[in-house]
Parts: sequence; C-alpha cells; structure tokens
Amino acid sequence: MGLTSVVEKIKQEIKLLEPYVSSHGGQIQFVSFEGHTVFITLKGTCETCPLSFYTVTLGLEQKLKSVIPELKRVEIVE
Repeated sequence: MGLTSVVEKIKQEIKLLEPYVSSHGGQIQFVSFEGHTVFITLKGTCETCPLSFYTVTLGLEQKLKSVIPELKRVEIVE
C-alpha cells in the first residue's frame, strides 16, 4: 500500500469514528503518518476526557492496525 493510500485509509477510519466522538463533543484530527506511527490531535471534550486514551488505543488504533499492517501505534500530539 502506497503512502498516499495509507493516509487516505487513516483519514477514512477517523471519519468513521466521527459520529461517536462528536456525540460527546469531541473531535479527532489527523496530523501525520511517520515511521509506522499515526499522529493525531484531540479537540473539544476529547482534550480533557480521561477516557480518550481508550477511544484512541482500543478504538482507533486497533481498527487501523486491522486494516493497515504497516501501522504500529497511534500517538496524541498537542
């Protein structure tokens, strides 16, 4: 899978989480994909939510790993 298609797939998967995240007043934004790591930012209520770690690791990261074998982890940046 080429870099452009990987980035597009990442953005698609983030978009699929959008209804759930926005229903809680939050937002996940794609920043970059570098060295097998996806970097994202959290906005709105997700920024301070103590459960956002689980949304990212057990939701987004696990889903991305299942569709993008190159992916190793998702990291939150500010």
